Amino acid sequence: MKTRLLLVLGMTGFMYMPSQAQYEVYPANARIERQQPPKSQASEASQSEAALFYCLPQNDIRIKILIDKTTYTRGLYSDYAEQMLKLPAFPDKEESYRLEKIELYAEAVPDPSQVYCIRGRHLPKIETTPEGILLSVNRKEMPLSNTLDAGPDALQADVIPVPDVPKPKAAPDLPVPGKHHRNPLPGPHEKKLLPGHGILPVADLNANRRFDTITRQFRTDTGIVIEKLLQPVMDQKSLSEQARKMADKIFKIQADQADLLSGMQEVAYPSSTMRFMYMQLEDTKRQLIEYFTGLFQTERIEYEIRIQLQKGKNTYYVAFFNPESGLEILDPEEQTQSFENQDDLIVLHLQSLPDISMQAFDFEKRNKPQTEPDKGLRYRIPAKVEATLSLNGKQLGHNKNLFIAQWGRTLSLPAKADAQITLDPKTGNLRCYEENPLPQPPTGKSKK
Repeated sequence: MKTRLLLVLGMTGFMYMPSQAQYEVYPANARIERQQPPKSQASEASQSEAALFYCLPQNDIRIKILIDKTTYTRGLYSDYAEQMLKLPAFPDKEESYRLEKIELYAEAVPDPSQVYCIRGRHLPKIETTPEGILLSVNRKEMPLSNTLDAGPDALQADVIPVPDVPKPKAAPDLPVPGKHHRNPLPGPHEKKLLPGHGILPVADLNANRRFDTITRQFRTDTGIVIEKLLQPVMDQKSLSEQARKMADKIFKIQADQADLLSGMQEVAYPSSTMRFMYMQLEDTKRQLIEYFTGLFQTERIEYEIRIQLQKGKNTYYVAFFNPESGLEILDPEEQTQSFENQDDLIVLHLQSLPDISMQAFDFEKRNKPQTEPDKGLRYRIPAKVEATLSLNGKQLGHNKNLFIAQWGRTLSLPAKADAQITLDPKTGNLRCYEENPLPQPPTGKSKK
C-alpha cells in the first residue's frame, strides 16, 4: 500500500512540474540552423513545427488642419454703394483664408524592420490588428476589440488650438453667412439673393412699365368702328436707376424702423409684435444692402498631412500657409529639406524628453549573457517627445507630448507558454504581463 501511495505522489509531482517554453521567437529574416536530434527523440522531432508572424508598430505623425476659406463677390450695385449709401468702395472678387484648428496625433503603422516569427509545436494564442501588429498573447478576453473596430481615428487626438490670426480687412457692418464644410451649414445668412429672385419684390426695380395705345378701325354697313387697345410695354431701366430704387427701399425700411422705435406707428401693436416686425425689417434691409456690399461666402476645408519620421531628424516642414493664397502641402521629400526663407512655413519640431527606454535597454544589455540567443517575445518602450508647431516663427497653440515607438528601445519577454501578455496598439509598449499560477498538488492523508 505504501509503495502504491509513493508511486501516485511521484506521478502527481511530475504532472505539476513547471512548464517550459513551448515556442521560440526569431526575426523574420533569421536563418535557423536545426541540429540533428538523438535517435530516441526522432519521433518527437519529426513533428512539423507551425509558425506565426507578427510585427511591432512604428509611429507616423498625422496633422489635420481646418481652414476657413472666405470668398467675396461684388454686388450688382457695388459701383454705386459710395454714392448712394455712403459705403466705402469694394474690391473685385477675392479670397482669404484663416487657420481655424489643428489636430496633431501619432498613428500606428507596421514597422517593416520589426517583423518576427513564432515557431514551435505548441503555439500561443495571439491577437493582432489587420496589419499584423501584435496586441496580446494568451488573453482570455479581447479588451481591445472596440478600439480595433473603431479604427485608428478612435484614438484620442491631441488638439492644438490655433490663436486668432488677423483677418483681412473687410467692409464695416457687412453680413457674413454661416460657415460650412463643403456643404453649407445652418446659418443666419445662408440665402443667396440675385436680382429678380428670392423673397424680395425686386422685379419692378429693373424695368419701367408703360402702355402704348393701339387704334384699330372696322368698316360696317352703317359706319366706321374705331377700337382702342392698351398694350403694356416693359423698358429696362439703367443700372443707376435700379440702384436708386433699391436705395430708396433701404431708406424706407430705415424710416419704418424709426417709427417702430419712436412709437409713431399707426397701430399700437404689442411689444412682442413690434419686436418681430423690427427684426423682419432688419433682415430685409440686410439682404437689400448685400446688393451694394456683395456677398461673403465661407466654407471649411479639411487637410490631412502625414509626416514620416526619420531617426535623428527632429524638424519637419509641413506646408506653406498664407492668408491670401491658402495652404500648400509639401511633398514627403520636401518635408525634411532645409529652407533658407521660412516665411509662411508651418514647421513641426520634436524635442526628446527623458524616459525609461535607455535605462531598460542598458539594464538588459548588462545582465543578459552575450552567448545566449534572444528567443523571447519582443515589445517596445517608446520614446517620449514634445511636439511644437510654428508659423512664421510664432508658436501655434501649446506643446503636445507624444510617444514615438521607433525612437525607443526593443526588449524581449520570456517565451512562456502560460504567460498572458497585452501590448499597446499605438506604441507596442507592454501594458500587462501575467503568468498563470501552476495548480498545486492535492494535500491530505490517504487512507490505508
